[in-house]
Amino acid sequence: FASGAAGSCQPAFKPGDAVIIDDFVDFTKNRDESFFQDGCTVCHASMREPYCRHLQEQFTAKAKKLNLTIAGTGTYVCTEGPRFETRAEIGFFRKMGWEMVGMTSVPEVLLAKEKGICYCAIAMITNWATGMEDQPVTPDSLDVISTLKHRLNQIFLAIFTEDTLTQEGCSCKHSLLYL
Repeated sequence: FASGAAGSCQPAFKPGDAVIIDDFVDFTKNRDESFFQDGCTVCHASMREPYCRHLQEQFTAKAKKLNLTIAGTGTYVCTEGPRFETRAEIGFFRKMGWEMVGMTSVPEVLLAKEKGICYCAIAMITNWATGMEDQPVTPDSLDVISTLKHRLNQIFLAIFTEDTLTQEGCSCKHSLLYL
């Protein structure tokens, strides 16, 4: 399980919302994205379901039980950072229908897939993306992150301590194709 701050590109997700990331678009350019960059092994990781559906279902069930509202699921645009995105970039992301933007989750999701590790990421919507509302991350945003992060950690720990995690029926461990 992972969590990270994200800006909202769509009105449906507001600052303070928790959103399950179900897909991603990678606009990074300077990150190592594979354990197989040595050229000795040709390996392809399936990205049909980049984030583990089983962990998402377990997280959703536990969040409901612990009264944390999940605002929905969505596509996460990962940018290089550390700068925020421009108004034109966010306008493009919005037109494509992508819901949120941030600077984490890639390459972690890629590396987890290569190792056959189940990986679930939750976005904490901390601010409106550039051009949505002209409000940058503020001290209030940091309070939103802190409170939501605490709630997410409670859910993650509850799942781990109750031995409810299972890979039964999960395809994450079989996501590699060696050539």
